[in-house]
Amino acid sequence: LLDGYTKVFTDFDDALLGVWSFGQGDSREKEFERNVQNFKTEIKRIVEAHIEQRKAGDYEPAPFLDALIDNIEDEDEIVHQAITFMIGGFHTSGTMMTWFFYNLGLHPEIQERVQFEIKETLKGEGIKAMQDMEKLTYTKQVLNETLRHVKLAPFSERQADKDVEVDGYVIKKGSQILNSLCLTLDDKNAFPNPNNFDPANVDGEKSKGLAFSPFGFGVRKCPGYRFATVEILVAAVEVLSHYKVDVVDKENIVEPLYGFVTKPEREVWIHLQPLE
Repeated sequence: LLDGYTKVFTDFDDALLGVWSFGQGDSREKEFERNVQNFKTEIKRIVEAHIEQRKAGDYEPAPFLDALIDNIEDEDEIVHQAITFMIGGFHTSGTMMTWFFYNLGLHPEIQERVQFEIKETLKGEGIKAMQDMEKLTYTKQVLNETLRHVKLAPFSERQADKDVEVDGYVIKKGSQILNSLCLTLDDKNAFPNPNNFDPANVDGEKSKGLAFSPFGFGVRKCPGYRFATVEILVAAVEVLSHYKVDVVDKENIVEPLYGFVTKPEREVWIHLQPLE
């Protein structure tokens, strides 16, 4: 499964970087189509096997997959939603955690403030309920700045379902619309210090309007955004309650490599120092 996943997203990154192009019908595009089909086939096999195990009554619970099976009848839709949650809960979330801890290691004053909030708010109990996460206002602010600063998802895409006029320009029905998040997340009108990692950039993020919409917006907003937020906050609390994060090499800053998901240009090495 991981091999198929890697092939598909390497294909996406290569296309975005101009290594090959969609719509050419060449061997590279055919290879991409095979990789996508093989990946979907493997996901479908996993879903079908889990359904059979459920029917037999002897299975390991898989909360998200079980929820999809309980609420969706169309198997293809279950497969597509499973892929969506895999991307949101594994690929983007894992990459965001990397950038989150890396930037905290580069900015110890921000890390100390996050740790103070976690200690004073949770009293060493960890996250017990959703209400606990709502209290971690500065920690969430740092998470939001991580999304903004690294442009974790540089773009989103939609298709116009009808003719739309924007500022005198008519977008025809069926047109593909590219939302350049990498540009709006650097808007100086919304973010006072856009070129630097600074949580103050997203203070009161609701006032930023659509300039801050890293998960998209409206009815097509990423369905996994709440899950991703919970996942990352839990990891942040568990790590920062017990360790100080130090970056091994602070002289050679790791730069972002933009693609389908913005990843580090090379491996990120940190040291976890137990708190006293």
